[in-house]
Amino acid sequence: MAKITNGEIKEAAINLVRTTKEHFKQLRYEMGIETDWKKAESVYYSRYRENQFTTGTLFTHVERIVPKMDKAIFPPDGEWFEARPKDVNNELQQTEADRATRLLTRQSDEINLRSKLIPVYRSLGIYGTSFVKYFWNRQEKEVYKRIDGERVKDYEVTFDNPDFYSPSVWDVYIDPKDENLEGALVEELISDYSDLYAKRIHEDDEGDEIGIYDPKELVTLKDHFITINPDGDKEDSDIIKGVGEHRWSPNDQKVIVDHYWGPVPKWFLTRKNEDKETGEMIQNAYIVVGGSPKGSALLLLIDNPFDHQSKPFLKSTYIKCPGKAYGIGIINPTSIYLSDAYDVTILQGIKNRSFNLKTKWKVDRNANIHKDQLIDSDGAIIETDDMNGLEPIVAPDMTATIAAHAQILKNDLEQNTGALPFLAGIPAGRSLERTAEGVATLTAGGLERFELVITGFEQDVLIPLIVGFWKLNQQFLPEGRDIRETGTSIVRVIPEDIPFDDFNIIFVGIREIADKNFKVGALNIMMQSPLIQLLVQTGQLNMKPAAFRLLKLLGQGDLINEMDISQENMMEQSPEGEAQLLMAGRKVKVDLDDNHEAYIQVYQQILSQAGLPDNVRQNTIEAMNKRTQAMDIINLINQREGSIQSEQPSREV
Repeated sequence: MAKITNGEIKEAAINLVRTTKEHFKQLRYEMGIETDWKKAESVYYSRYRENQFTTGTLFTHVERIVPKMDKAIFPPDGEWFEARPKDVNNELQQTEADRATRLLTRQSDEINLRSKLIPVYRSLGIYGTSFVKYFWNRQEKEVYKRIDGERVKDYEVTFDNPDFYSPSVWDVYIDPKDENLEGALVEELISDYSDLYAKRIHEDDEGDEIGIYDPKELVTLKDHFITINPDGDKEDSDIIKGVGEHRWSPNDQKVIVDHYWGPVPKWFLTRKNEDKETGEMIQNAYIVVGGSPKGSALLLLIDNPFDHQSKPFLKSTYIKCPGKAYGIGIINPTSIYLSDAYDVTILQGIKNRSFNLKTKWKVDRNANIHKDQLIDSDGAIIETDDMNGLEPIVAPDMTATIAAHAQILKNDLEQNTGALPFLAGIPAGRSLERTAEGVATLTAGGLERFELVITGFEQDVLIPLIVGFWKLNQQFLPEGRDIRETGTSIVRVIPEDIPFDDFNIIFVGIREIADKNFKVGALNIMMQSPLIQLLVQTGQLNMKPAAFRLLKLLGQGDLINEMDISQENMMEQSPEGEAQLLMAGRKVKVDLDDNHEAYIQVYQQILSQAGLPDNVRQNTIEAMNKRTQAMDIINLINQREGSIQSEQPSREV
């Protein structure tokens, strides 16, 4: 049996990628998905559509939701997520969860995660669907160093973190019925040839082989540089966005590159005829094809390069549609219809006013009035032989009726999109919104729909993205990274030693969005109540817990520690004070940074006393066990740090 040749594999792989991409594109065209996208773009960008200019009403609705989503995820106090151990009583898991949270938070800040999510929210509002791709971003630059007076070239790592971006819905091709991205996916990119060439397989200065793309195939791409995107539907989309006349210069050397993730025939990788005959498939493979409609090159064909063996893509929808991969956004067919009706109504009002401003006349033919005298101009004189032969035509003033109809349509539009005014901090003028109780009631009701959207986004994108970052850390950052823990201490986090399956990801802002505004309003009402004020003045009620809760909801939780200087908190700062609390039957808190030996010595003195109450003895033993566990954790951390420092650093490629 003849051996499978490289040319046969190349032809079959390119054909698989191209036909899959064209098939998915044709499906979404026939299902009207691309038509809906272009309609949504024309409304959002306020471009001419069907010979009329849109008012951009739906632009405002989208931009009401975008900042609200940002605020819901990122509360003012800066602590927007945390990893919590599934076993809350496991002190070691708690310590590892805290360190994982700190490392991921720092990495998120370094990649500007908050600002990169903004296009994702906007895509959800416009198209109803958004994609996210995460990857490991390692960047190096050439530098020169002086070694023994000689100028030597070296490489310096400038960035080494997990990262992500949001590709356009136009550039990601999936089966329109693939709700969970389980099948094939093709991402189209317009890439610089120089960037591709830099990743060719070659030897570095030390003779080590680096790179991923086939250098022979890269050479053929020089005949396939593009100046325009050959996709006509994308060109229509660019026209709507206002960049339809854009062209690349031939000197830019742009190439269309398709990245395929999904199932491939097993013989593509094994090159065995028996696998070709059986038709067995490999579910997770990665193919990169570059070129243009004139010809293509197979740059890469490998198994999934990630240890987690999943596609590095996430998808979210604003409103989920059963059985469809694509969702419904703020801009949807109904909202577009209502927006059109609103535009027409406003235009009718303008025309009505214009008609009355431009005077029109009824003239008796026998009044001997020349038509040139009836032209609308300042200081005009109309000569007539019959004063009753001239009468102005005044159309009924429909301004009030049209304004009322426009308001009805505007309210219907807001109800359809869910982008109600108070989500943007805009009062609608109703009397109910002039009181704290009214605001709290309306906001709580309005947030129910928004809560559903943000909860779905959390489950589809945010949690998988953080977990994906950690899995990339485990694969590409095994040597660990130094972070500042508490005070001045610096510890090293080793992701590969911390199984993320032991943790739950909690987004602080999203957890409280459903009732945050309602609680703020309710607390304000309670604190301003005359009865509550009377109870506080007479000493029958302590409002400190309510005030602290209000501070936390407002994102000022860091002020609580400065204000809550209670006697018990002060007593816990010393072993002697803690002993007094234990003797009073109280339970005490354990801080990992305490001098545990000194506290344990005091505990032993308490336990040596005769006739000790059972609750005091039990609380003291419990505190002693916690401090013993804390000491074990500190010793384990020190051992890890010592083993890491003893290892010699190796050069990364």
